[in-house]
Amino acid sequence: MKRNRVLLSLVIFSSLIPVLCGIGQTAPITNSPGTVINPKDGAEIVLIPAGPFLMGSAETDKSAFPLERPQRTVSLDAYYIYKNDVTVAQYRKFCEATGHPMPRQPDFGWHDNDPIVNVNWPGARAYAQWAGAMLPTEAQWEKAARGTDGRRYPWGDEWDATKCQSSTKYGDAGHPVAVGSFPAGASPYGVLDMAGNVRQWCADWYDKDYYRAAPALNPTGPEDGTSRVKRGSSWIENSPRIFRTAVRASSQPDTLSPLVSFRCVMRPEQVPPPATEIPAQAPDALSKNVSKPGDPTAAPAAGLLANISTGRSSSAVAVNPDTNRVYVLNYYGETLNVIDGGTNKVMTTIPVGERPR
Repeated sequence: MKRNRVLLSLVIFSSLIPVLCGIGQTAPITNSPGTVINPKDGAEIVLIPAGPFLMGSAETDKSAFPLERPQRTVSLDAYYIYKNDVTVAQYRKFCEATGHPMPRQPDFGWHDNDPIVNVNWPGARAYAQWAGAMLPTEAQWEKAARGTDGRRYPWGDEWDATKCQSSTKYGDAGHPVAVGSFPAGASPYGVLDMAGNVRQWCADWYDKDYYRAAPALNPTGPEDGTSRVKRGSSWIENSPRIFRTAVRASSQPDTLSPLVSFRCVMRPEQVPPPATEIPAQAPDALSKNVSKPGDPTAAPAAGLLANISTGRSSSAVAVNPDTNRVYVLNYYGETLNVIDGGTNKVMTTIPVGERPR
């Protein structure tokens, strides 16, 4: 009976989360099953499962460039990738924490939620290391962009200019837009802006003939070279051919460009367990004012969105102000369960005797 009541409470509050998330919030809560937050920079990261995918372009693809061939099956270990490119605000946080110089603002200006640009390859790698992450390999980038079926664009095989930031005439788009502005252009894994907006640095050295001898398992690029791989396409381009997921490019590592940004990847062992997403102050900040059963009067705790008491049990929906992640707090009997609102999984359990007052 106790278990059934707890599960019922979870179902009720899970259904309330989409409504309650909008209460008093200035930023959307975008967490969904399969995603996690990197606590270092607040970036949402998406799991790309282990397994094979089609990389490169087929000989029959008349729009392909020679350096995209041959198409082959490549297998990768599981990894997480940033759902969005690193933003201006995130890169500024890195610079303030490390003393790294902030890049020059481009002529078209920028806003905090725009992708950072004018970052060279060493600057992108330095950020990734600070964030406890890495730059993606070329293979990791392509799998995250196109899934396993070899599709031409992140959203499918047909060009659709409404699904990415691109130009009608070369350059007329004028500038990149805020990350995540084109949700309809998401890849099969939900990764955004893998076509258009900005190109992205990858970890690999570049070799136009690398595909002809590359390993089929976890390729990491040539051992050395003179330029680094860039993938994706940018706001300045207008040819559908350039926006394909298989397109390859490169630049000298010290290149600074208003067309180029980056995103990071993390190995599963680099990703903190979910419980660490709740900061040390969370039991106090999120749960000290969850009312006891039968006591519906409790002053709102920091981040508390709702607080409901029904006889022997009570629950609340709260948001972690550090990460904007939603949690359901279920108080029943002798324990207080803190539940991830995106996955409905119990993150931690606080015995009543240890419950903050």
